[in-house]
Amino acid sequence: MQILLAVDGSKYSIDAVKFLTGHMHWVRDKPQVDLVYVHPPVPKLSGLGAVIGKKQLEADKITPKATLHEVRRDMQAAKELGR
Repeated sequence: MQILLAVDGSKYSIDAVKFLTGHMHWVRDKPQVDLVYVHPPVPKLSGLGAVIGKKQLEADKITPKATLHEVRRDMQAAKELGR
């Protein structure tokens, strides 16, 4: 079985990884899990702050490395449980 999981650094994608790694016992054979990091850039447009809040604009500055580190840690923990 192959699973393609898209992550973007959001709480929801991290929760999806945790759900997946926490339920590996549901499948007989260990699946191949591929992660795709998806994060479209926020365009620099004048007046964008009037439509999108500062918190959302700041969220764009989340580094992929920090997110992927957390995801890799969870995936490694699940892999070790499956041994």
